[in-house]
Amino acid sequence: MNRRTNFFSCFCLWAGLVLGSGLVPLRAQEAVVDESVADQRLIEILASERDLVAAAVQGVGQDGLLVRAQDIARSYESFLADNPDHLYGWILCGKFLRSVGADNKAFAAFRKANSLQPDLPVVQQQMGLVLADLGSYEAALPFLLRAVELDPEEPGYHDEIGIFLIKYGSQLEVDGVLGEGRASALALESFETAFRLDPDSFERGWRWAEAHADLAEPDWEATAMAWQRVLPLAQTVPEREASRLQISRGWIEAGKPERAEEWLEPVETEALQASWEQLRAMVSKDPGDIAPQTSSDSG
Repeated sequence: MNRRTNFFSCFCLWAGLVLGSGLVPLRAQEAVVDESVADQRLIEILASERDLVAAAVQGVGQDGLLVRAQDIARSYESFLADNPDHLYGWILCGKFLRSVGADNKAFAAFRKANSLQPDLPVVQQQMGLVLADLGSYEAALPFLLRAVELDPEEPGYHDEIGIFLIKYGSQLEVDGVLGEGRASALALESFETAFRLDPDSFERGWRWAEAHADLAEPDWEATAMAWQRVLPLAQTVPEREASRLQISRGWIEAGKPERAEEWLEPVETEALQASWEQLRAMVSKDPGDIAPQTSSDSG
């Protein structure tokens, strides 16, 4: 199969999948760089991955990136042939393969890692994510839940369940794995836990607040209040303005346009201008014309 399209569709997530998610921290690996020749080789492969990310940012062409990715894959193959019991080698290889769309090979790498050290949370998480990539949503869910069970204090694992349920929950409900409306409710619970564990994260707060509107019967007042809690975490003008618009939307849909108007300061962000104008028009209507909206009304 031609993997070029898949490679580039996944590439924007590269740093998160390969260098930034809940694997053994790279700083820990770097701290043991002198422990063995094998560790040194692995560090060199990781450096090649960083170079690949940098090349993509610098605008290196598709063919050049593909060649570099193939070289990295061959480096992992050689490394693991020489070090077949290197746990982190298998994990890192699996994450790399998943990031370039080689899902079946990635799953095989994570299965090998699991055989070397069963019930490692990151391996359970990654096996679940690969199965989701392959469309096996029912099979993926127990792995994601197992990661949370093994490390309940890691917010990333709770976030992954929430994201998984937002993406695939409707199909799980159709298949009878989850009851009607349960996916969105469980996603909200997962995001809430992740945010509780990492309360200074605007990104986690955004997911939590946003998930309120996905419920079968949203509580719009609670939604507005959630966004008000997230707003102080915003670090940029677009983040602050987007959060304020979300607060206004919540109060409008709760049937309280006067509360919404308090948050509708003019926006500087061009991409938000149309939304601001729409909300301004809604709060300018006769109050009797604005009724609390259901989830079906809000689309």
